[in-house]
Amino acid sequence: MVKDVFSLFSCLHPGETVLVEYPSEFPSEVLFSKLLVWAEDRGIPVVVDDVLDTFPQYLSRLELRAVNVEGISSIPIIKIGGNWKVGNVVGSVDVDKHSLGTEYYERAYAEITGREFVLNPVLGFHKFFLNLPNRELLRLIRNISTFVGKRDRVAVYFLNVDAVKSGSFYGYYHLLREVSTTLLSIERSGDGYVGRVLKAADDGLMGAKIPLP
Repeated sequence: MVKDVFSLFSCLHPGETVLVEYPSEFPSEVLFSKLLVWAEDRGIPVVVDDVLDTFPQYLSRLELRAVNVEGISSIPIIKIGGNWKVGNVVGSVDVDKHSLGTEYYERAYAEITGREFVLNPVLGFHKFFLNLPNRELLRLIRNISTFVGKRDRVAVYFLNVDAVKSGSFYGYYHLLREVSTTLLSIERSGDGYVGRVLKAADDGLMGAKIPLP
């Protein structure tokens, strides 16, 4: 039975692309920190994709919660756009208002991971919807689909769902949902939040409802 986020993470399979959808008011940095604790307890290396300075924002909010971020600051970071080089930045990819250099990302990712198994949280993915034209969004989602099934990683995409539920890119949001292998939708429940598993590679996860901080 899936009782908490740790048991949820333990049900993920190598090669998965996991989509975590959260509302704007949800403290996504807390869930991110729990994911890191889970990986550390199991000796799983982590490489974080920082889209447009989201990682520094997560660090600042965790510090305000009195979380010791020293260990988090040492995690290898691939910066994708942005200017705030905080943490252990080991690779970077430029983003402009027209395109994202995905070929440079794939090269940086391969060099950093050495093709060993890693957990790959992707922070701030929704910012691509606000920054890239539709044609580039389609190309990006197509490229993400090529990583599905590659057993050298589990990728976890953090997506502010309120930022992508309107506008001309709404259809691309649904394409991203289709590409994902496991989909966790975070919703308000009373004074807190719950995560509902709407899609899963592991049949035992389907329909699970998990309390969240």
